[in-house]
Amino acid sequence: MRIQPHPAAFSLIELVLVSAIIAIVASMIAPNFFQTRDQYVFHAEAQTLFDTLADARANAMASRECKSGDASAWWGISISHTLNAKPSYTLECQNTVHSDIQSEQTFPDASIKDNAIHLASITDATPTNFSNATTRIFFLSESGQMRIFDNAISKDTVIINLLHPKSQKTHAICMNRFAGFPKFDDCP
Repeated sequence: MRIQPHPAAFSLIELVLVSAIIAIVASMIAPNFFQTRDQYVFHAEAQTLFDTLADARANAMASRECKSGDASAWWGISISHTLNAKPSYTLECQNTVHSDIQSEQTFPDASIKDNAIHLASITDATPTNFSNATTRIFFLSESGQMRIFDNAISKDTVIINLLHPKSQKTHAICMNRFAGFPKFDDCP
């Protein structure tokens, strides 16, 4: 009876060499992966704010009812930006008597770590610093006509600048009350 040879196998040196190559490649790829993930989260948060603005406009044009079941007079967003607190925004529905808060979110979303997004500024087309302010953007029911108030002062144009602190990438949401629809990263 003849003994069959063992199938070919890898030597210890070959296994160590392949493991070292895999470790080197993984160490080169990992930082790019995490940076790309952070930038994707930043883009998603900025897009969520833009989508919330678009939803407010669509709800107003469709004369959608508030959560309370009352007819809406307007739908809008209030963006609070204060010096000592995280910026936040609130989707609101106003009827003839009171305002219903539909949803509320802070920058960054509580589930996202490392401050993925910062509200860099809200300007009226010229850069200004803010300490305690609220910007309200709302759309009148049925017509969808836009009104913009920054610290209770009526504005024609508002630009919301969002900043990713690690990569210094930015997104901007522009609104002009005459154009009516917000623009994402297409500011003049």
